[in-house]
Amino acid sequence: MGYRLSLLNATAPTSVPAGGSLPLSFQIQNTGFASLCNQRPALLILRNLDTKKVVAVPLAVDPRRWQAGATTDFKADVVLPASLSAGRYELLLSLPDAADTLSGNPAYSVRLVNPSIWEPSTGYNKLNLTVAVG
Repeated sequence: MGYRLSLLNATAPTSVPAGGSLPLSFQIQNTGFASLCNQRPALLILRNLDTKKVVAVPLAVDPRRWQAGATTDFKADVVLPASLSAGRYELLLSLPDAADTLSGNPAYSVRLVNPSIWEPSTGYNKLNLTVAVG
C-alpha cells in the first residue's frame, strides 16, 4: 500500500430536511508515495444515533484521484433520500472494495490514518459530524 490518507477536516450543517440537500465538504491528505490503484466507491454513511439504522449515499468522487503528496478538497451538495426518517445522524465515510464479494468485508475497506475515527467492525471512518434530519 503506497497511499496514506488522513482526514484534515470535514464540515456539514447541523440540520437538514429529509430529501433535502446536505452541503458536505472535507479535505483528504495523501502523505503516501502513491494513490489508490483500484476503483472503489466512496459512500457517505448516515447512521441514526438512536436506532443505529444505516443509510449509504454514493459520493461523486474517485478516491484514485487523491494523489500522493497532495491535499484534495471535496465539496458537494449530497441529496438525502426523501424516505430518511427524522432523527439525529452520525456522518461517516466508507471506502469499501468495489468487488461484490468483498464490499461487505471491513478488512477490505480503506482506513484513514487519523486516530479514533476508524471502526474495525464496520470499515467506516468517522467524520466527527452529526446532523439533525427532520
